[in-house]
Amino acid sequence: MDVARYKPFAEVSGSDFQGLYRWNQTGSTLDRDADVDALDGKLKSAGRYWSAKYMALERHKNLKRARILVPRDLAVTVSGDFIPLTDSQSSNEGVDGDDSLSRTSVVEESWEDEVLRKTREFNKLTREQPHDEKVWLAFAEFQDRVADMQPQKGARLQTLEKKISILEKAAELNPDNEDLLLSLLKAYQSRDSSDVLISRWERILIQHSGSYKLWREFLRVFQGEFSRFKVSDMRKMYAHAIQALSAACRKHFRQVLKFT
Repeated sequence: MDVARYKPFAEVSGSDFQGLYRWNQTGSTLDRDADVDALDGKLKSAGRYWSAKYMALERHKNLKRARILVPRDLAVTVSGDFIPLTDSQSSNEGVDGDDSLSRTSVVEESWEDEVLRKTREFNKLTREQPHDEKVWLAFAEFQDRVADMQPQKGARLQTLEKKISILEKAAELNPDNEDLLLSLLKAYQSRDSSDVLISRWERILIQHSGSYKLWREFLRVFQGEFSRFKVSDMRKMYAHAIQALSAACRKHFRQVLKFT
């Protein structure tokens, strides 16, 4: 058996070669996986399972993911020489939760089901923990995963808009969080033009002029705009950054001396 493609092979002698050839011609439909026949015709391919088209097949939204729950009394029924390939801990967790599972159970979840489940979970977490930046960032990163699964450009743009709205809400609730602001500006960079993006950066830097992280990222973005790059403008931006950070350091030093 070819493990990679699950093709059955038979050992034949030289006299049976013609029969094997005829069997291969009539049974060529067995070379395709059942999932390939069930999904889009564009995804059908004779490539190996690590090829790009088979990776697209695995990410297909209609493909069901199956989780096998092994019964508790499996160790009694199998022989002593058999080594199970399942995770005993996860299997016991699934079986202990419900005593009625006396046989192997299968739980299926499509891609749409996973999106709905994860979205409900993130909505609940953001309501319960509105000031936890990790929850907001994880919610935004999940939108990137959803966008990767969208074949249409319009659907990817809608997912990007949803990601931006999530980060805007997070920045509204946590206005001083630099990581959320950086993620929001990076999302803006995927949508807005260079002029609109620079104006957004300038407005945020006015409110957070003492953040060296924001200045460093802004200088990197500004330097990467080759269509409008000028050495003189770049020097001015560096001068503004140094002045703003120096003023923030002096202000912080005065506050420290005031409370000492």
